[in-house]
Amino acid sequence: MEQLDKKDASQKVELYVNHQSEGDGEISLVNVFRNMGAKKKVFLRLVAILLIVGLIVPLFMAEISQKSSDASAVVKLTYENVDGETDEEKKPDRLNFSSSVISAALDETKLKDSLSVSRVEANLKIEQLLTEAVRQRIEVLQEQIKASGSTVGQATSIALQYEDTYIVTLNNGFGEENSSKKIYLTSAEISDLLNNIIKEYNNYLYETKADYDLPEGDLSDAATGDLDYLESLDLIKTVMTTFKNYCDEKAELYPDYTSASSGLTFNDLSNVISSFNDVDLSYLSATLISGGVSKTPVDLLNRFVYSLRNAKLELSKVEGNIASIQKIINEYQNEKISVTGSEEKEKQSATITTDYYNDLVLAQVDLYDQQAELDQTIADLEKRVVAFGAEVSPEDLAKADAEFNRVFANATEVYDLVIDYAKEFINSDTIVNGFMNTTSAQTKSVNFFSSSNIKKAVIGGVAGAVIACCLWFAAGFIEEFRKEGRENA
Repeated sequence: MEQLDKKDASQKVELYVNHQSEGDGEISLVNVFRNMGAKKKVFLRLVAILLIVGLIVPLFMAEISQKSSDASAVVKLTYENVDGETDEEKKPDRLNFSSSVISAALDETKLKDSLSVSRVEANLKIEQLLTEAVRQRIEVLQEQIKASGSTVGQATSIALQYEDTYIVTLNNGFGEENSSKKIYLTSAEISDLLNNIIKEYNNYLYETKADYDLPEGDLSDAATGDLDYLESLDLIKTVMTTFKNYCDEKAELYPDYTSASSGLTFNDLSNVISSFNDVDLSYLSATLISGGVSKTPVDLLNRFVYSLRNAKLELSKVEGNIASIQKIINEYQNEKISVTGSEEKEKQSATITTDYYNDLVLAQVDLYDQQAELDQTIADLEKRVVAFGAEVSPEDLAKADAEFNRVFANATEVYDLVIDYAKEFINSDTIVNGFMNTTSAQTKSVNFFSSSNIKKAVIGGVAGAVIACCLWFAAGFIEEFRKEGRENA
C-alpha cells in the first residue's frame, strides 16, 4: 500500500465501460411537452370533441336502451242516483275486464307488434283501494306495533272495507314469465292500449246498464184519416202523456242536465208538452165537443156509448175492490209490543203495522187513483154522448180539418223536439260516461338528466378527455422519438 501511495501523482488511469456519448438514446420530457405545445390547437379541439362525445354518448345509449315502463290509471265506479243513494240496477259489478273488452281494445289500438288477448290479460293488474277509515285504522295499529312490539291479534280483527276506486296497471313486457324474448311496447302504445281497455269497458257498461231507450209513441196513425177528430186527438194526447212522464222521470234523475243544442232541461221540455196539451189539445177538443163536429157522427156516437159502458163497468170493479180492501183493513189486527222501563209503572204498549197491512193501504191508494181517473173519463164521455149524433155541415168540417191540421203540425214539432232531445241525451257524457270516473293512463318516465344518467355522462366525459390527453401526449412522444432516431442515425 505504501508503494502504491508513493507512485507519481501525475500518472492517471482512465477506464471506460460501455460508455455512450452524452444525450445518446435519451427522450427528453421537456421536448415531448414542447412538441405537445406545438400541436395544442389541434389537440385542444380533440379534447373538447371527445369530452362532448363522452358526455353525450352515455346519455344517448341510456335513452335508446331504456324500456318503456308500465302504464297505470285510476278508475272510480259510480252508481248513485240524484238523492245520492245507491242505484242497484245501475250499479256496475266489480271492475273486471272480460276477453271481449280486451279484444275490442286491441282492435282499436295501433301496435307495432301484435298481442294476443291472453297475454294482455296476464299483464293486467287491478288493485281495489281500502276505505279511508280502514286505512286510518291500519295506520293506528302500525303505530301500536312500533310502540309495543307486536299485536298481531289487533291487526287480524280489522274488517277490510273497500272503496269503488281501483288502480289499473298494465305491465310492460308481454310473453312467457321466464322468457327472455318479450314484446315491449312504447310509452305511447301501452298508454293507448290501457286507455282503450277502460273505454271499451265503459262502452260495455253503457250497452248493458244505461237507460238509453227512447220514449215510446207514434203519431202516424193520428194523421191517416181513418180516425175521427176526437179519436186522433185522444191518440195524440196518449203519446204526449207518455212523453211528459218520460221527461218528468228524467228531470228527477238528471235535474242539472241541459241540452247543448236547445239549451233546455227536462223540466223545460215537460213544460213545453204541458203547454201543448193545455192549449192546443184542450181547445180543439172543447171546440169539437161543444159543436158536435165529427166526420161520422153516428158511428162516433156509438163508439162513445160503448166506451162509456165499459168505463162504468170498470169503475164498479174498482169501487168493489176498494170496499173489499177497506173491510180487510178494518178487521185486521196489527201486532202489539210491550216496552218496559226501569220501573214497572213505566211499562207501555204500542201497536206496530206489518208489511201486509202496509201493502193493503198502498193497494187502496192505487185504487183511489184509478177511481178518480175513471170518474174523469166517464164525465168526458157523457159530454161527448150528449154532443154528438147530428149531421155536421161541410163548412164546420172544413174548419175542423184546418184546425186539426194546425194542432197536428204543432204536435209533430213537439214530438220531434222530444225525440231529438232524448237522442242527444242518451249519447251525452252524462249517460255514456255515467258509470265511471277515470284518469288517463300514465307511464313512469325516467328523467333524461337523472342522477344515474348524469353519473354515466360524467364518467364518459372524463374518459373522453383522458383518451384525448393520452393521444396528445403520444403524439408529442412519437415526434420526439422519431427526432432522436434521426439524430442517432
